[in-house]
Amino acid sequence: MDDKSTSIASLNNKSDDSEVVNKILTKFNNLQDGNESQDKKEEKFENRDFNKEIYNLNSSNDVYKEHHQKELQRTAQFQQADQDDDNMYEEDYEEYEVIEIPLWKRILNEIRIPIFIFILVLVFFNCSFDKFLLNKVAFFGNQYNECNTYGFLLKAFLISLLSYLLIRFVRI
Repeated sequence: MDDKSTSIASLNNKSDDSEVVNKILTKFNNLQDGNESQDKKEEKFENRDFNKEIYNLNSSNDVYKEHHQKELQRTAQFQQADQDDDNMYEEDYEEYEVIEIPLWKRILNEIRIPIFIFILVLVFFNCSFDKFLLNKVAFFGNQYNECNTYGFLLKAFLISLLSYLLIRFVRI
């Protein structure tokens, strides 16, 4: 020990009855008594009866009941927060109605494009249209009064243009 501190053993030997010394001595005595009670506590801990303690824990479910109540409260708070979120999202989105189209209209919608193209091909690739075209513009025909490549390309362009217009603007 260093020179400045006073050992507890030397305090017991002095006859100084000051209040500070008495407090220190009582604390020291309490610590020594505490060590004895600590030994008793350790011995009691080592010799305890597990079966009795487990039975007491099982018979009194106070801790379990408290935990159960806390879990119920936590679940209720979570569900309330979830409902608030759902309400917030419901306000953000608009509802819309899906319109059911009858089967015959759906089938007709699907086959109208090939039907339009078929009708236009029949109109433009028949002999009377070839005669009409060659009488108006001889450039699209050959010496046998048949359509040449330019005439064929003109008819294909007319079919594609009219098909596009019919498909685009004729709805069923």
